[in-house]
Amino acid sequence: MLAVTAQDLAPPGPVAVLANPTAGRGRHRGLLPGLLERLADA
Repeated sequence: MLAVTAQDLAPPGPVAVLANPTAGRGRHRGLLPGLLERLADA
């Protein structure tokens, strides 16, 4: 389990989404499709 710091919580970035996918799905549903495409292409 990844430790979540205040710095991680401030900007919702890919690390935060990967660390807590359920929260990412609920709050940043619009960002997920593009993020998933970038991860798939990487």
